[in-house]
Amino acid sequence: MIARENQENIFELQSLSEDERESLSSFTGLVRSVEKLIAAVYEGERMKHLEKIAFHTDITADRLVLIIQSLMKIRKSVMAGVGVKEAIAA
Repeated sequence: MIARENQENIFELQSLSEDERESLSSFTGLVRSVEKLIAAVYEGERMKHLEKIAFHTDITADRLVLIIQSLMKIRKSVMAGVGVKEAIAA
């Protein structure tokens, strides 16, 4: 049970710690890098080149699957935070 006097502040957001700010900055940079990678792949003929390039690199389908699975876990965490943010805004 929540004390009535604390109900007004239940959804008050605390400022980010230094570690949290560093994580946010790092995460934002990584997302931008992934966006640039995706944009570059779809640029011109590059998507067609991937079949040939894949033969000459250590990038494998399994490695991409692991990356995608990790991104899905990150997405799940972000979506939980977005849900809280939307609930507060409602």
